[in-house]
Amino acid sequence: MNARNMHARNANSIALCVALCVYGATVRAQSQVTLYGVIDLGIEVANGGNGTAQRLVSGNISPSRFGFLGSENLGGGTRVIFKLENGYTANSGKANQGGAIFGREAWVGFDGPLGKIQAGVTYTPLLTILGTYSLPANSDGLGWGHAVNNFAGPATRASHSLRYNSPSLDGFIFRGEYAFPTVGDNQPGDIGRTVSESVGYRNGAFSVDAAYMTQVFAPGTTITSTSPTAVANYVTYGASYDFGFIKPAFVYVKNSGGPDVPAINAATFSNPHSSLYEIDATVPMGRAVWLVSFGQFKKTADSNSNATDYGVRYNYAFSRTLTAYAGYAGIRNSSNAAFTIKGQSDGGTPVATGSNVNAVLFGMQKAF
Repeated sequence: MNARNMHARNANSIALCVALCVYGATVRAQSQVTLYGVIDLGIEVANGGNGTAQRLVSGNISPSRFGFLGSENLGGGTRVIFKLENGYTANSGKANQGGAIFGREAWVGFDGPLGKIQAGVTYTPLLTILGTYSLPANSDGLGWGHAVNNFAGPATRASHSLRYNSPSLDGFIFRGEYAFPTVGDNQPGDIGRTVSESVGYRNGAFSVDAAYMTQVFAPGTTITSTSPTAVANYVTYGASYDFGFIKPAFVYVKNSGGPDVPAINAATFSNPHSSLYEIDATVPMGRAVWLVSFGQFKKTADSNSNATDYGVRYNYAFSRTLTAYAGYAGIRNSSNAAFTIKGQSDGGTPVATGSNVNAVLFGMQKAF
């Protein structure tokens, strides 16, 4: 081999190495992982018929949480995406969602021109609608003082699930989800199976959504592998219009199907036959926003288990990541009802059956 050929081969090798290094750096640059989180703490003073109680409460207008959000560009407008999110109690450091490491969300999927597919622990389309129309200003929706947050049942998060979200098609958005049955000892083989679909429409300031969901549950208070199961049916509607100076919204949920049960039991996926609604409004004022909510829960078989909820809250954003808030909320329980005022991830002050509850809250939320 002559010197000219050796120099040419060396030059080609160097060029190939440089190209590979540049390609590798480009691929690494297209893959990213973001650590994020929220710390939300407040002081609540409440009276639910058992005397006045003062508490330091975590997760009021937004759940205290941290997580990892990642993506990798595959080209052609398609990305691999994933999310792992842990919910925790900031005033004790304990994990929520039964102690699961990533109990809020844990999924991987693809996002591209044809839409987004997720597999793992995902939120149901029902919850997407509730969070969209139950006062999401400066929070995730469904926060402290919101009627739907105090009344909604357990059908909001699905494990072992596949979820699809379409791109916007002339303003229309389609969502679908299938959750495989929960796998566990001494459980019926089909319990927890969830099928859901929803459609939404966006046109400028106007927004509307509707969803239908079926979920297999066990009517009994305890379950075994031979326990009978039934299918619950959920219908959900939400709508809002942003006038600029005020944004009113409405959300409605009805649960029926299968035999009725006396109370919510998340372990058996059961929820009483009932309906609930919330009428709310967001009023922006510069860095601040006022949020007002009114709603009712109606149990199909027992009007003495009904309740009425009302609340008002003031949020002030010091920055994009720091918000202070204060609010007042109350629930009027009928003689057989015991609803309480809850935060995003707090169960609320215990309430004596048939007693009303009133609460005030002062707190701060810091995102990172």
